[in-house]
Amino acid sequence: MNHNEVAEIYEAYLSPLVSELYELEGYETSLINAHAGGRNVVYNCEKEGASAKILRIAFLNDRSREDLLGEVEYIQYLFEHGGSVSNVISSREAAPIVERLCSCSSPV
Repeated sequence: MNHNEVAEIYEAYLSPLVSELYELEGYETSLINAHAGGRNVVYNCEKEGASAKILRIAFLNDRSREDLLGEVEYIQYLFEHGGSVSNVISSREAAPIVERLCSCSSPV
């Protein structure tokens, strides 16, 4: 699976679920262009009168759950110590990482 396929699956099937899980109802999402070798699909989420958010979808299976949690912990550390990064938000399930398997057919 590649970046474009993941973006198409997200927009066709997963967007409503993610909006509910991360309380993004009413936010406008725009896909951020991938860089060469990129390992994530990233969206900018903006809403009038609310702070902007970044949605990151890690789709390659080359990192363990512990690796991803370590990345989240590092991002939180940078944010708490003045780094120019977006803060990590938890889902309604109170988790910074939500694992889902998509068994839907890809539109591509």
